[in-house]
Amino acid sequence: MADGAPDPTETVAARRDGAHALVAPEDAGLPIVARGVAYVSGTTAILDGVDLDVARGRRLLVIGPNGSGKSTLLRLLHGLLPPTRGTLRWGSSLARPRNHAMVFQRPVLLRRSASANIAYALELANVRGAAADRRILAALSDVGLLGVGDRPARVLSGGEQQQLWAAHQPAAQLQQLHLPAR
Repeated sequence: MADGAPDPTETVAARRDGAHALVAPEDAGLPIVARGVAYVSGTTAILDGVDLDVARGRRLLVIGPNGSGKSTLLRLLHGLLPPTRGTLRWGSSLARPRNHAMVFQRPVLLRRSASANIAYALELANVRGAAADRRILAALSDVGLLGVGDRPARVLSGGEQQQLWAAHQPAAQLQQLHLPAR
């Protein structure tokens, strides 16, 4: 915070290696609760009357034809769009949490290798050296990209690019990841 006081939404926890890390509170923006959520663009109702609960540790699959509002729903749930009607809560708050991430249909990747993209996220989280190397391999393995770590990220297929971006979630210890369909 600007005055140097600790942010009440975060606590400091000691890690086994003796370093300290900011840790989000238990609710960390979960569950996400949508009640009567609607989104109108111009005169077109994109979504109307959405009631939804997304609990911690649960996976949600949104299926529908092109143009049915799947990406709009994810943007609303992520707090990137305000609902036209209804309410969205993230945990105990009406404010969107900072520890969520959304992979857009075309994720933004650095002009580096797949491994270096994850390494950069880890560097920002102050994870370096052997610990970072282990997390990079684990993250690439978790998303099925272990064999492409040395390839330039921008030459990967669209699906592989989304998988690569998804690999940042465990590496950076994010609470949620929202993935729109391709």
